[in-house]
Amino acid sequence: MAATPSAEYIGSELELFTRAVRWAEYVARQVEPFLSGTVIEVGAGMGARTSRLAPFAERWVAVEPDAQLAGSIADRIGQAHPGLNLEVVTGTLQDVSENIHADAIVYID
Repeated sequence: MAATPSAEYIGSELELFTRAVRWAEYVARQVEPFLSGTVIEVGAGMGARTSRLAPFAERWVAVEPDAQLAGSIADRIGQAHPGLNLEVVTGTLQDVSENIHADAIVYID
């Protein structure tokens, strides 16, 4: 399967979402019980939800079509959570390897 071409994110709300701490905590409390094994996060953006939720899974696959945003996720999350089993896929859900079997898929925001 051919890789999806990178898309540039044109929205401006991602930075705002990083400051929505109460909302992020509420969402985390709602989904944490369902996060285990391998989790695929669709539309990881800047990694704000990734940072909060990924430590609850054994493996986290962050999927983001914007190459610039995807490139910054591993650095940002790696610094906050060293040793986290994180894979970043630049593209869409179609670009995730067929060998990855997810226990959960999250799409938040």
